[in-house]
Amino acid sequence: MSIHMSNHGRQRGQQRGIQQNAIALVMALHDVDHVVGDDCRALRVSRREVAAAGFAASDRQILERLCDVTVVWSDRHNQVVTAFKSRKSAKMRRYLGRG
Repeated sequence: MSIHMSNHGRQRGQQRGIQQNAIALVMALHDVDHVVGDDCRALRVSRREVAAAGFAASDRQILERLCDVTVVWSDRHNQVVTAFKSRKSAKMRRYLGRG
């Protein structure tokens, strides 16, 4: 699956150690979708989704790590704007308007 990424999104993903295949998996499997403004959405995979999907134990370990990745997608430009590791982060709360 090929995902179009902005230059900013590509650069930030590299700086934060998030591989493009991880971003593509989040895009394909996400079940959490929050509108964050400016025609953008914060997408991520919940732990509940990973557990319910019935993956093999080895795959589940990889998917558990995906639960910490948030991808910000622009509907207007049809591309990934940025990606970050979001586990209980202030950045995630800010994107969701809760902090």
